[in-house]
Amino acid sequence: MIDIESIRVAIVKGLREGLAIPVIRSNTANKLPKLPFLSYTITSLLDNAKSTWSRYDDLTDRIPATQVWSITLNAADFGECSKLAISAYDYFSKTATEYFKKYGIVILSVSEIVPRDNFLSVDYEYRLGFDVKLGLMNEISFKNETTTDDIEINGRVIKNGGD
Repeated sequence: MIDIESIRVAIVKGLREGLAIPVIRSNTANKLPKLPFLSYTITSLLDNAKSTWSRYDDLTDRIPATQVWSITLNAADFGECSKLAISAYDYFSKTATEYFKKYGIVILSVSEIVPRDNFLSVDYEYRLGFDVKLGLMNEISFKNETTTDDIEINGRVIKNGGD
């Protein structure tokens, strides 16, 4: 099972440090921070590769998987929003690739930056955003599965089910 909280913490922490603005999850009941800020939504929590699970010597089954995050930069003016959106785009596409490797995350793709502007009751909030596709490994431990111990058949010992 992917560790969604570790992935989320790694990405949010990296973005906060890299952009020096608040980073929040979209669609929450919490009060919004002062502009500018970055908001994110995990639009695809888990999609296993069109492949098969592989068993590893560390007693873990693994399959490549993807997760998609929608990133939106929110600002009071277009210039600031544009600068932040490009910085966030560059962060995912180049700057943070080594940082993400430490957490088992690979950036597979970053979509184009598109407008996501919002007209408020009296003001206009500039929004620009893009989607990021992450490559992960979905893992399931098989430590608790039944394993074959050494068995004896007709006086001959067979080790772990093999010869």
